[in-house]
Amino acid sequence: MAFNRSQIDKEFEALLEQDTFGDQFDFGFADDVEVSEATGATEESKEQMQKLEKLILPILYNLKKNPEKDYIVWDGAKRSAACEAQIQRILEITRDAV
Repeated sequence: MAFNRSQIDKEFEALLEQDTFGDQFDFGFADDVEVSEATGATEESKEQMQKLEKLILPILYNLKKNPEKDYIVWDGAKRSAACEAQIQRILEITRDAV
């Protein structure tokens, strides 16, 4: 069975010229309201994520400061209390967002 390339090209071009989708798709730009409606992103959820960043990123930046050190000097009792406080702050943000 041989393929007639020119016939296939003509048929393909004819299909492309047809408006098969009508007004179902709009490829214009979306504004902030449309994006938030489609993604569920709201100003409140953005604020929640920024709060979460402020709780998590500082420790990561501090750990990254000195790559030669393979340990953290932090008194056990203080560490436990500080970690628990941070955990509670994170849970307050993430549980309220749900």
